[in-house]
Amino acid sequence: MRTRPLLIIASLVLVACTGDQGEAQPVDELPDAALEPMAGIPSTPSAPPVALLGEHGHLGPVRDGEIENTWVKWTARPSPDGSTAVLTVQPEQARTIGRTLVAWAYLPSGEPKHELTVEGLELEATAVSDGAKFVALTNYAAEPVGGQIAGAKDTTNLLIATPDGVAYKTSLDGNFVAEAFGRSMAGNGLPAQVFLLEYFPAEAPTHYRVRVLSTETGEVSLPLNLRDKTQQVDERMAGLSRSQVIADDHGLLFTLYRATDGMPDGHPYAFVHTLDLAD
Repeated sequence: MRTRPLLIIASLVLVACTGDQGEAQPVDELPDAALEPMAGIPSTPSAPPVALLGEHGHLGPVRDGEIENTWVKWTARPSPDGSTAVLTVQPEQARTIGRTLVAWAYLPSGEPKHELTVEGLELEATAVSDGAKFVALTNYAAEPVGGQIAGAKDTTNLLIATPDGVAYKTSLDGNFVAEAFGRSMAGNGLPAQVFLLEYFPAEAPTHYRVRVLSTETGEVSLPLNLRDKTQQVDERMAGLSRSQVIADDHGLLFTLYRATDGMPDGHPYAFVHTLDLAD
């Protein structure tokens, strides 16, 4: 079974990408790539051998032994096939300018590829398809506090964007994050399914469960059992932090969680959650 890592992680980025990341920057101090038209983008950019993705999603292409900081004020999410990263400005930046800037960049070079502005909403990229043809964007939650496994929010704005613009938009009651796109396509030209994580209680999440959004009907339903496709699954899980690997040929997404279900002496176990992207 061939697997592809979703994240290229290296602690070096935490050292190289320091400075004023946590401070909101005026729009005129954002990188040029955020504001200027991307005219003259090379069709075959020169590619360094590796790009690093730090703990907080900072993308750092390595060129001639140096980590570039072009995207230091952005949060990156790579496509499962490792060809493209989708980047959004960090929450502080989005709230300062009152809109979401989205950029597509080649991997591992970090060269800009496409850009998009979503007016009036502050969003983050949470799911990306192969080749980054589709990206799911959801509104930010509050910062987690105490024993929460995610931040609080009671309504979720979910958009599907392409380099050509926003292709789908819906609003869901509850605290959702898009986790992955399904493999089948709908008649509307979009992935037929978007797999969601629903965090609850919405105002102070301690557990999550998987839900499936149909882009054709807008309905949110239960996923199917991996072993018995005649059965649906409605299971509550308690886990914190995510590291993911996708078995692309088989359409399986494996996510490693550290358990958080009320253990007073720490987190004595972890679990792998397997998601079948075909169903």
